[in-house]
Amino acid sequence: MDEKTIAQHVKYIREYAGLTLTGFSEAVNLSISYLRLIEKGNANITYSTARKIADFCEIEPNSLLSSKPLKLKKLAQIATIEAFYKENISNPQYFIARKGENSVAYFLKNTLIPSGYLNDNREVNSIQQFCKVEFDKDFTSKQLSRELNRLADKDVLQRLDKFGNRSIYLYKYNRSV
Repeated sequence: MDEKTIAQHVKYIREYAGLTLTGFSEAVNLSISYLRLIEKGNANITYSTARKIADFCEIEPNSLLSSKPLKLKKLAQIATIEAFYKENISNPQYFIARKGENSVAYFLKNTLIPSGYLNDNREVNSIQQFCKVEFDKDFTSKQLSRELNRLADKDVLQRLDKFGNRSIYLYKYNRSV
């Protein structure tokens, strides 16, 4: 039972299933820190742990512990993975392909700017309030300011110093870009 081989198998399973460590942790009911140690080859795993991981992808625990390459069915044929996807569709942080959906940058570019709210000059606190009320997104003003500044640096947004003392900025979508 070579830890490096097991590490490769576990990481392969997680990536094959398209899951982040957070999602895989939820799926196999193991802590993120323990899975991270396993994937780095720094943890011995018990047969019981191997069974949890193997059951998730419908293979025998011994094949996970073997030095032979893993043979997995097609994703659509693995009922446990399909069920996990269906049960957790509203948790984008679980899936590699949807990982960015929870980020402030993703939200600003793909939701807030297209909504037209930034067609007029807005302060960070009003943007924060709008995000909370209209989209149920509870970003801090610091998170929003950082991303709004980045978008202004890229000329996606215009940034105006409201009082000329760099304390409050107004942000507006730059239509000319």
